[in-house]
Amino acid sequence: MDTKLETISNLFEDNEIRSIWNSEKEEYYFSIVDIIAALTNAKIPRNYWSDLKRKLKQEGIHVALDTCGVGIGDYDKILAYVDLVLFDVKYTDSEGYRHLTKCSMDESLKFIETLNRSDKPVWIRQVIVPGLMDTDDYIRSLAEYLKRFKHIEKIEFLPFHHLGFSKYEKLGIENPLKDTPEMDPEKCEALYQKFLTYYEG
Repeated sequence: MDTKLETISNLFEDNEIRSIWNSEKEEYYFSIVDIIAALTNAKIPRNYWSDLKRKLKQEGIHVALDTCGVGIGDYDKILAYVDLVLFDVKYTDSEGYRHLTKCSMDESLKFIETLNRSDKPVWIRQVIVPGLMDTDDYIRSLAEYLKRFKHIEKIEFLPFHHLGFSKYEKLGIENPLKDTPEMDPEKCEALYQKFLTYYEG
């Protein structure tokens, strides 16, 4: 039996955890909803995150949602209990988005539409990856892309680094950026200042 499948089966032996096999990557994917049900005994596990946020709001706790805008829907319900959205921009056009994330940009755009209706404040975060986001063309496209958001309070450029590389190794996932150098923080700041001339101009 696949090691990951065996581990999940042993952890949740009394619960059904749905899984699918990705033959291309030769690994299993598991239903997070089923895992939440097994861990929490929630009656409606799909509502776990929105229920948790509602309880936090009742306790007067400020709730921030860190997301790239890709989920399973119900965004209105989720955002109702959120005070601030930290939105991570993956890429500014559909082709580049798919190349980098291996998925469609459509779901992220749906989230942005819902976010705009919610009137929630937004902090934009853009990781600057050398060779991908450190060009004049890209930061111009970013300035244009951000026009689709309402209520942006803050925009950050974050220099790409290698601190998360060990996660790929532990999970046995190929790192598409393994040969990419870290972004120089000073160059990142210079790009940010140039971006502001396009965004505010």
